[in-house]
Amino acid sequence: FDHAFPSKGVSESLKAAVVESSTSPKLLAMNLAMSTAMIHAHTENGSEEFEAGSTLTQGRTKAVISSVLGDMPQLQVELRALLAAASGEKGTDEALHEEYTK
Repeated sequence: FDHAFPSKGVSESLKAAVVESSTSPKLLAMNLAMSTAMIHAHTENGSEEFEAGSTLTQGRTKAVISSVLGDMPQLQVELRALLAAASGEKGTDEALHEEYTK
């Protein structure tokens, strides 16, 4: 993964591929949610190795999100819906609320 995540952030080719894909917003939001949930699950189970892997995945996902967020309005919508669902709120997009509270 070193070529996609060089020491100074996310590679330009990865950013371009993410921005061009119509499925990226949902996948990034779901990857952030799942890796975060798995960090908590692995911590509770005392699985330090798996927790470290989930933390790495979460960090990479956050790096990608941070690098493309300004260029992807739909990603902003997905993340707001995810945050609302995680906070127990309805949010502004009912379909996304249903998706994230399943």
